Amino acid sequence: MRRNDLEELFPLEQRPLSLVSRSHESVLDHVYRPLENEEVSTQQRVRNARLYAAGSALENLVTQLLPVLDTLSLLLDQVDQLGVERNVYFDNWLRSLAACHKRLVRVLERMGLSAVESVGRPVDFSVHDVIKVHPRPGVSEPRIIQELEKGYRFRDRVIRDAKVVAEVPPEETSVTPADHEE
Repeated sequence: MRRNDLEELFPLEQRPLSLVSRSHESVLDHVYRPLENEEVSTQQRVRNARLYAAGSALENLVTQLLPVLDTLSLLLDQVDQLGVERNVYFDNWLRSLAACHKRLVRVLERMGLSAVESVGRPVDFSVHDVIKVHPRPGVSEPRIIQELEKGYRFRDRVIRDAKVVAEVPPEETSVTPADHEE
């Protein structure tokens, strides 16, 4: 069959793209190309939705693992105050626990978790929750002196504020965000 015969058999909108002649390029531009663009756009939206859902699920998992990380950290920090008789078995158990803690921290860091730096820094209300204040002479601005609970960021978002104790100038009895906005 010749090209002209095929063109006569198929209406313009049903013709294979190879049969659409140059004279019908405006039809191609107005009918077929928008459909192609819409398909690509839909695929992109689906891909973005999947990435968002995966990121949200990962953030949720990391958030649920924070209490486990806190418990391991607290246990390792308090081991000397437990009053337990130290021996070879206990020390091996303790080293194993420390290794598990270190692995968990590394895995969470690879996923995007980072700790909020607190002690010795000025109070930043976007990442710090001041639980208690201590008035101190000679202090010019509120500064963190103790961290009660570690704060964390996941990628670019704060997922838990650090709970802190701050020292403040003697004339200040409380620290609120409104007191220190610039």
